[in-house]
Amino acid sequence: MVPMSQPYESATAEPSASIPPPIPQWADPPADADIPLTWNAADGLDMAETPEYDAYPFVRRNDVRNLTPRQMSALCGELFLATMISCDEYLMIAFQPELHPDYDRTIGALTGEAAEPNRPRDYIRRWTDRLEFERKYNADDHGLIERTRNILSVLRRLDTLRARRLTRPV
Repeated sequence: MVPMSQPYESATAEPSASIPPPIPQWADPPADADIPLTWNAADGLDMAETPEYDAYPFVRRNDVRNLTPRQMSALCGELFLATMISCDEYLMIAFQPELHPDYDRTIGALTGEAAEPNRPRDYIRRWTDRLEFERKYNADDHGLIERTRNILSVLRRLDTLRARRLTRPV
């Protein structure tokens, strides 16, 4: 059995031509970096111009600042298969409580809010808030903070790639 931390391609004897290569990773900011997280522009990569960008149609299809919980749940599977997030990160971000049929009787009853699984949300804002929360209340759990930072970094990358693609001259 192949460990989950290895890329999807390593699970087969021969790499499949249908599986696109992973998008090159940007340098991560230092652990004490303030939000917003950005990529290392010094590496000279223009993702909107690279063939890897077009290999991932979900980048064009999904606006992480305007996704429903249903869409985010589907996007997470694509991010995991593209090896952009780890299994632990997938478990953190793919879980969308409002998709549970008992949400209104459980969490909704406590918060006073009904489930709205088809209402779009800004997931960059949500994960920025979550990172601030984790830093404040779970400062000793460095693994949790790092996973949360990575999720936010991936969402910011997707947002940047999509925005650059939409504003690029044809």
